[in-house]
Amino acid sequence: MVNPPNALIVGATGFLGRALVSRLHHDGVSTYILLFRDRARRPLPAGHVIESRSSAAADIRAALEGARFDCVYHVAAAGVSPAERDPQALLDGNLGLISNVLFAMAGSPPRRFVYTGSCAEYSRAEPPQLISEEHPTLPRSVYGAAKAAATIWATALAQRLGISLVALRLFHIYGPGEAPSRLVPYLVDCLRNEVHAKLTKGEQYRDALYIDDAVSALLAAAAAPTLSETVYNVCSGCPVTVRGLADTAARVIGKSTEFLEFGALPYRHDEEMWVVGDNRRFVRDTTWSPAFDLEAGLARVAHAR
Repeated sequence: MVNPPNALIVGATGFLGRALVSRLHHDGVSTYILLFRDRARRPLPAGHVIESRSSAAADIRAALEGARFDCVYHVAAAGVSPAERDPQALLDGNLGLISNVLFAMAGSPPRRFVYTGSCAEYSRAEPPQLISEEHPTLPRSVYGAAKAAATIWATALAQRLGISLVALRLFHIYGPGEAPSRLVPYLVDCLRNEVHAKLTKGEQYRDALYIDDAVSALLAAAAAPTLSETVYNVCSGCPVTVRGLADTAARVIGKSTEFLEFGALPYRHDEEMWVVGDNRRFVRDTTWSPAFDLEAGLARVAHAR
């Protein structure tokens, strides 16, 4: 795969963004990070910082004046944590931000603009149907609705502005550096310390993809000479229950499943019981395929420091 000679990252301080910047830096890609003065700043990964006064389109345009990028990766998202889903913040951080970034780049479009959507955009699916890109996008959650609206708007706006955009709907990404409150790091921490992990019954099916595979998918989308579609699923295509994932984590870490307290928590009111994707379109159109199965990925998390 040929990496782009330079890249701009929007959302570089998040879980996926940090992993992406690290990979690009390792691969020798000249990497630039767009930051906003009016937003809280986290510790920065490697890369050259471009600071915008705010996330308004005019301020972003001014900050990027004179710069031209081969690829832009927009991996920023608002509301990933269920505790941070104020409706207005979801609109501003998803639909609003992608709009402003695209408007700001209209005068100097990159060769490829890679935008990350979410499996939360899809309507309810029933097993054993793998969710394809043609599945309806009428989610029950406000987060999913905001992401679906952002993907639909971004693809249409990019076409209007002459920007070559591809949207990747990511399924359940996990790996080192994930927020401690997320399922996998929570499980690993509890098992390591022999503390009971409070869980739902664990009957919901998920599609878990290791972070390195997600980053490789972003690079594959950027490097592909041509893409026949504008929206792709990025997922493993392998269903696993939350119970099965937890049991696998216990086995990998070498701890008893007695520390897994299934049924201690209720399901969320908007919990989907089957979220498993079909990745065949993306595999067909790029050089990408997942390199890590669940056990290998969890082993990486368990041994990370």
